Amino acid sequence: VQRHCFIYSLNQHTNWVRCARFSPDGRLIASCGDDRSVRLWDTSSKLCINCFTDCSGSATFVDFNSSGTCIASSGADSSLKIWDLRTNKLIQHYQVHTAAINSFSFHPSSNYLISGSSDRTVKILDLLEGRLIYTLHGHKVLLWKTNFDSKPYQDLLQHHSRRSTPNPPPHLSDIHPRTPHLHHPQPTPIQVSTTSTPTDFLALHDSGSKVEEWTGGESTNWAGSNSGNQSGSDGAGRGRRKEEDTAQNHPLEVLSGHPSSLDFTLQHIVQQLDVLTQTVSVLEERLTLTEDKMKECLQYQSQILKDMQKSE
Repeated sequence: VQRHCFIYSLNQHTNWVRCARFSPDGRLIASCGDDRSVRLWDTSSKLCINCFTDCSGSATFVDFNSSGTCIASSGADSSLKIWDLRTNKLIQHYQVHTAAINSFSFHPSSNYLISGSSDRTVKILDLLEGRLIYTLHGHKVLLWKTNFDSKPYQDLLQHHSRRSTPNPPPHLSDIHPRTPHLHHPQPTPIQVSTTSTPTDFLALHDSGSKVEEWTGGESTNWAGSNSGNQSGSDGAGRGRRKEEDTAQNHPLEVLSGHPSSLDFTLQHIVQQLDVLTQTVSVLEERLTLTEDKMKECLQYQSQILKDMQKSE
């Protein structure tokens, strides 16, 4: 640009090229077009180093995330796809719009993505959880451009994290235990009882007693005969397999996080909020039309009164 001269061209696309973007470090170029492909170019060798052909329609927009490790592309088929350049694999695929996506933008943290579509909506995606978190309505025409604020978000978060009125540090007595009891705001001494057995360790205690019984049976059989030793080893294998199955099955239920029913409920709530937002938008449009009609009636009435006064 400074020398105002042509440098080189990249011409492996077989149809119109709709978008091209430099990576944050300037070493790569991502391009997309109507040939349903997203191509990755090396600026030093001027060669196409990768080509993603997973698009089912024309690719309308492409961009890098802030770290340059992923690229995303949108298509006329209302799909949004994200590829990892380190593994050259598709890692996320979103189908949240009902029309072609014209533009999108990564958040500076690369944890969120905002997209604008021909369906007149703006949608914000949480890339860490892989779901839609918000839909913005209000545009009456096609939406062509979206972007996040370029202000450094880390400085902003640090500024808001400072307390205006510092509070005293929390105390252990401020944490409610599992069993309900009277909560005292003042610090109270905490006593730990070593004789109590939590309910969470009952299963572990039972399994430990089973192991002890099996160990005693094994030692007795070992002191007996070879046939007893054989049966003891078989029992040991069965006992070990049973304990492994128990240890593998039960913790999965604890570490699985939110149950599927809760996820379904949250998705249903988000859908209902989306419908409610659309309803409020329609009501606002009708209220605006009513106000315009009332204004016209008042103007017409005042004009009639002025004409009557002039005629008198």
